[in-house]
Amino acid sequence: MNKCPLLPTGTRVVIQASVPPLKTARGLLLLRSINDQPQGTVCAVGPDCTYLQAGQFVVYKKYVETIVTIDADPYSLVKEDDVLCVIA
Repeated sequence: MNKCPLLPTGTRVVIQASVPPLKTARGLLLLRSINDQPQGTVCAVGPDCTYLQAGQFVVYKKYVETIVTIDADPYSLVKEDDVLCVIA
């Protein structure tokens, strides 16, 4: 993973979004509703974050992120409370 160019403040986290797969490893098609949830890898956390760490893969709420593009790479800024789950 590249070093994150953004340093969030407070309880915000920076997430590098990823595109979910359309098929499983065995070739099963995934439902579109599963693919609609925004998800990605946390690349930086603010100083007041208590639950998240850089490197975790997360799913977060729709329509709550602020998208910042640096060097053609989109990053989403969201509050820690808007992260729905960590995928192990």
